[in-house]
Amino acid sequence: MKSSKNYLALPQQLFGKLELNRNCELRSDLAPLMAKSSSTGCTHFELNALYQHIVKAEPKHVLELGSGISTVVLAHAAKVLREKGKECSVVSMEESRHYHDELHALFPKALLPYVRLMRSDVEDRRMGGSIARSYRDTPRQAYDLVFIDGPQIPKEPEYLDGDLLNVQSYNTKAFVAYLDGRKSTRLNLMRLMPGARFKHNALHKWTRIDIPEKAQRR
Repeated sequence: MKSSKNYLALPQQLFGKLELNRNCELRSDLAPLMAKSSSTGCTHFELNALYQHIVKAEPKHVLELGSGISTVVLAHAAKVLREKGKECSVVSMEESRHYHDELHALFPKALLPYVRLMRSDVEDRRMGGSIARSYRDTPRQAYDLVFIDGPQIPKEPEYLDGDLLNVQSYNTKAFVAYLDGRKSTRLNLMRLMPGARFKHNALHKWTRIDIPEKAQRR
């Protein structure tokens, strides 16, 4: 780690790792993916933030845009809720056949009942001077939580990951999204979603987006 921001973020990264490691089953399931997966994955801060949100907020339907190591964490959190008699399921979208097939091969079989691993092509559409790239086959559901870490977009300021706009267009209730990095996506979404509340953590390049019910069906 080279920048001062990286050093400042380190304690929270370590705390996130310790929190996740308290779950021995989760630690055991993550280890093979951490060792063998070619996915760069999320930081422990991000993984813990997702895990804690699910076990505390108890979302029924979770959408992950960009599969990877985080998918195991999401599935584990869904399993915790289901064992308590709560409803929770995860849909995880991925455009790369390589990453999709690799994750499917490495994914803990015991967690497959809690997640739907989907490979989908992407499509672009122009929106107010921006180009929104979305997964073509994302299931249309009333999602309570959306995690944005895909699809991959060009490093050009007009591009953004656009699935959140699609979810907003048909969701009829308030929901929460988390965005991993992706500055152009964050800036474009802030312009295209004026009714949403953005809370950006510059230290971890991590953004929470709260979409209130009144922001739906604009």
